[in-house]
Amino acid sequence: MFRDYLLETSVLGRFQGENIALSTIACEKLQMLGIFLPDGCIERGIRVTRNPGRMEILSRSPLILVDGAHNPRAMGMLAESIKEVDHEDLVLVIGVLKDKDVNGMVKEIAGLPRYVVTTEPKSERAMSCEDLAKIFKKFDQDCEVFADRDIGSAIERAMDLSSERDMICVTGSLYLVGKARDIILGR
Repeated sequence: MFRDYLLETSVLGRFQGENIALSTIACEKLQMLGIFLPDGCIERGIRVTRNPGRMEILSRSPLILVDGAHNPRAMGMLAESIKEVDHEDLVLVIGVLKDKDVNGMVKEIAGLPRYVVTTEPKSERAMSCEDLAKIFKKFDQDCEVFADRDIGSAIERAMDLSSERDMICVTGSLYLVGKARDIILGR
């Protein structure tokens, strides 16, 4: 019923593979319903797909990853993906909105970072970096936690804390990740 595909993609994360499989099945179902899709369009579409701010690598040395995980499920998927990537220490830069399940998000990623730099997305709904730092300390006493209100300062601190073999991950809010992308890519 369904074809086998050899697919090439630049998107990262196990969950992205699940998304690709679902998209492929949806395309095949459309074809079964008589909707024309040109030969190779599935493979080509997956090969050229980009998802800025979602499991996106911005630098390789140090490895800088941005992901807009903003709920516990997404943070859990991010944590699983981080475990699959070769690196020494994890430096986590995180800023969240206070109307999210922040405890649930922190619980999912706690235990992975050596350093956490809490910061604040540019939003009236942003949780203060100091409050977020307290939550991290509650869930993970082994990591060193810093609070920098300004995302640019938080990224600079993360760079100072990291070595070439480390991973810096910026996450917690799509607002934050968008600003972080601009800063990091503008360096």
